[in-house]
Amino acid sequence: MVKKILFFTMLSVNLVAFADEPTDTIKTQELNEVVVEAQMQRTTANSTTYYPDRNSKRAAQNAIDLLNQMNIPQINVNPVSGSVQTPSGDDVAIFIDMEPATQEEKDALRPEDVKKVEYLMFPSDPRYNHEKYVINITLRHYDYGGYAKLSGTGNVLAGSGSGLAYAKMAYKRMTYDISVNDKYTDRHNTGDEQIQIFRFPGANGDVNEITRSNLLDYSRFQQNQIGASFRAKYTTEKVILSNSIYFTAQNTPHSDNNGRLLFSSDLFQDGTYSNTLNSTYLYPRWRGNYYFDLGRDFKLNVIPSLFYEHTKYKRLYSSNDANILTDAKENAITGELQFQLNKTFNNHHTLDINLLGIYYYDKVDYSGNTSASPVFNQFAYGGFLGYGFNKGNFYGQLVGGFAGESNKISGVRTSSFIPLAELNVQYAFNWKTQARMPPEAKVCLTP
Repeated sequence: MVKKILFFTMLSVNLVAFADEPTDTIKTQELNEVVVEAQMQRTTANSTTYYPDRNSKRAAQNAIDLLNQMNIPQINVNPVSGSVQTPSGDDVAIFIDMEPATQEEKDALRPEDVKKVEYLMFPSDPRYNHEKYVINITLRHYDYGGYAKLSGTGNVLAGSGSGLAYAKMAYKRMTYDISVNDKYTDRHNTGDEQIQIFRFPGANGDVNEITRSNLLDYSRFQQNQIGASFRAKYTTEKVILSNSIYFTAQNTPHSDNNGRLLFSSDLFQDGTYSNTLNSTYLYPRWRGNYYFDLGRDFKLNVIPSLFYEHTKYKRLYSSNDANILTDAKENAITGELQFQLNKTFNNHHTLDINLLGIYYYDKVDYSGNTSASPVFNQFAYGGFLGYGFNKGNFYGQLVGGFAGESNKISGVRTSSFIPLAELNVQYAFNWKTQARMPPEAKVCLTP
């Protein structure tokens, strides 16, 4: 194996301009020194709120950096991969101002604008889309203004890098976000070598052994990806309307390797092999997020989305006595619609109703050594009714519902239906310690 010393370069540039509503008059008064000792953490049965200090904000470059600097005990942050998990290994969803955060938004976040960070378990607000574990980052808001951010990283020896251009603009009730990002990878002579051992029973009861060695002589992986996104968000006290458009294009001109095939037996001839692959991937998508405070503690969240995927790839494998060509084109469409209705009673009781429908269509055209055109259709649906109770240091949630799907593959249809039930109970012993008992109780009944 070849050991590599990695060398990183990083660039980050910020341009900022914000403003609040001007005041009509200005009054000045000399003030005495005031010392304030603030509680930097607040815990309830299913949430903990943290207020990042000035040093954490200054040391951080983006959202993941900030979470890593804050050392929140309920989460483990991997600053390299950007993943956030609970100590038990469950994924934690990242939200910014109660809306799912994209990778570009996490990379472009200005830590100076963060007011607080909340860790939530089984939150009842429908805007969290019933995620089990959530980090919600609340930002300072402005009446008008915006900022732009340019950042980039490069790993010279590993042959990879990325760049991001992000801009955010606020004007009264509207907020606009736009981003462009790119990633590239160009690596040589990286791959796997395989040694396979085959054992065959002999006529005299002994065992004959043949070793097949797949040795790598050359490889190259080259990939370029560019993405762009735009979001327009309208915000009032009772209504939040958000529409986002994304586009991703990925080109892999080289995913190649070649080498030698060696056998320990004279029954097989040594030789060489080569494997080449190139592909193109296009992925436009749209997502809406519409929140309505209907009054009398009724809250409604509607999330529609539409995705399209186009993939084209070509693979050729050659050896002494075989040439296998696979040429494929794939087109897929996914449409989703989700309704979430939430009602709170007496500040302690919460009822949730959630309905979800998904339609998926996928067609693949194969050519080369084998020709085929399979078509896959799927309609998936689900719904549940949940009850939550939160008082003092105690929180409990009981959920019952169903999930089903109907699949059709090249004219053959299958279907399934599963009732679901789940119970979650948590208790906060004091202002900074909480426990979940039992860790998880879930029942799935299959008819």
